[in-house]
Amino acid sequence: MGIISAGRWEPKRVTVGMIPTLYMRIKVRDKRCADFLWEEVECLFLDEVHHLSSESWLHVSKRCNAYFRYGLSATPLMRDAISNLKLIGQTGGAVGGVTNVDLIERGISAKPLVKVVSNRTIGVDLERKSWQTAYRLGIETNLNRNSLIACIVDNARHESKPVLILVNTVKHLISLYWELVERFGKEGAKRVVMLSGMTPGEDRMKHVKALSRRKLDVMIATPIFDEGMDMPEIRVLVLAGGGKSQIKLLQRVGRGMRRKETGENVVEVYDFLDIGNRYLEQHARRRIDVYRSQGFDVEVKEVEGEQPLRGVL
Repeated sequence: MGIISAGRWEPKRVTVGMIPTLYMRIKVRDKRCADFLWEEVECLFLDEVHHLSSESWLHVSKRCNAYFRYGLSATPLMRDAISNLKLIGQTGGAVGGVTNVDLIERGISAKPLVKVVSNRTIGVDLERKSWQTAYRLGIETNLNRNSLIACIVDNARHESKPVLILVNTVKHLISLYWELVERFGKEGAKRVVMLSGMTPGEDRMKHVKALSRRKLDVMIATPIFDEGMDMPEIRVLVLAGGGKSQIKLLQRVGRGMRRKETGENVVEVYDFLDIGNRYLEQHARRRIDVYRSQGFDVEVKEVEGEQPLRGVL
């Protein structure tokens, strides 16, 4: 096996390459890279191929002269018409697929039990605010909402269920981390870790292994964990970041749908129906529609302010 990454150029019969590395080499007119892609590669596999409409992915794919071309994705052809045509232009149309329902019924994927917490903790003063302001005050720094998340995590810890919390911004990451530290105390906080793009790759893998060995209880991560992380040990997935992207939502749910090695093959997925701003509420209802379109079990629970969730959720 060969590898092409930022610090390594070791192509072999079968080579795994990083798109950003290949793209930068092409941009600086690296002849060795150009010749390799055009003259030596006969078969190209593009994982997470839904990214192919981006400049870097498309540029690398066009520079590759492979006759056999395969794209793989859990969320293909879900972008706009032009982006989808760019993808088809590089790989051809879809030739095979499998639904989440099929994978769950076969026991390949864990069954998501989606619990949407409907809360009115945002406040009517955000009703006419812009999306950016509503997101900052209603999600990132919303103390009541973050407290609800801490309650969910606390319940999971009492049941010895490893938790992954996914957020969109570093500000939200830090807010949630300190909410958990305050709730669990110094000793409990040692079993909580936050990861972002600033976290070195080696440290990320170290923490993932610690979670699988139950040396950690909770992992909070930014979008660096949206794709490519295999974490079958996750029993509770908290989608704390909101948003309306179907692709991002399904990729994030996929972090918890890896087959469980022991016990019941299910994962609890928590999301939020944020009432009090039209943008946040519309996005939440769209996410609920996506869950239902995938055949997931969805339950909406009404929660007013901060209250104990054990037994309620």
